Amino acid sequence: MKKAVFIGSVSHSGSTLLNFVLGNNKNCFALGECYAVFRPHKRHHSVAAEGDFSRACSCREKSCSVWTECLEKGESGFYSHLWEKYDVLIDSSKHISWYEDQQKYTEGIGKVKTIVIYKHPADVLLSFYKRQNFTENWSVAYYRYYSEFLNKWSDSVVVSYYDLVSNPKEIAEKACELLEIPYVEKQEEYWNGSYHLLFGKDHVLNHKKFYIDNSWKETKFEIYSGALKLFGELEKRKVKVV
Repeated sequence: MKKAVFIGSVSHSGSTLLNFVLGNNKNCFALGECYAVFRPHKRHHSVAAEGDFSRACSCREKSCSVWTECLEKGESGFYSHLWEKYDVLIDSSKHISWYEDQQKYTEGIGKVKTIVIYKHPADVLLSFYKRQNFTENWSVAYYRYYSEFLNKWSDSVVVSYYDLVSNPKEIAEKACELLEIPYVEKQEEYWNGSYHLLFGKDHVLNHKKFYIDNSWKETKFEIYSGALKLFGELEKRKVKVV
C-alpha cells in the first residue's frame, strides 16, 4: 500500500530539513508545506495557487509541471496522482486539520505514518525573536500544538532536531525503519537530491552540512511551564541511537 508521512512540528523546528532528508530517496516525494497552495493565506501562497511557482517550489521554475498537474487534481486528488509515481509522500504542512482531511481523502488507498520533530521552546522563541515576530505566548502555542498532534497520532515517531543534525545518518536510518521506509545509502546527504518541495525554509539546500546554533541557551525568555514539561516528555520518547 502507498504511504503518506505527516511531519508534526511548530515553526522553525526543522520540519523542512527532515522533509529533505526523508525525501532524498527515489521511492519518496518531498511535498513541503503543500497545504498552502490549496489553502493560500499569504500573498506568495496565492501567487503559487494561480500557477506561478517561481517563489514556491524549490525547483524555482515558474511553470513547474509537477505542481501544475497537482493543482489540477485538487487537494483531495493530488496525493493519489503522485502515488502513481512514488510510494511515499512526505508532507510537512504541519497543519493538523490539513492532515486530518488528507487522511480522510486517502482512506483505503494509502497508509498514514506520522513523525514529530522538535526543538527546545527557548530555541523556537529565539527564531521568532530574530524575525521580529516575537511573543512569549508562542511557548503556549508550542505546548498546545504538540499535545494536540500527539493526542491524535499517539504512535508518532519522535525525533529531536539536535539529534538529527548531530547524528544524521543514524537518525535517518532509525526514522526510516520506524516509518517503514527503506533507507538508501547517504540519504541524509539531502543537498545531493532533486526536489519539488513547496514553501518551507528551502534555503537549507545551500548549507550542505548540518549545524547547531546553541545561542538559545543564553536566552532569558519566560517560558510556559507546560511547554517545558512537554519538551521533557518528547526527550523521553525520542528516537535514540547507540
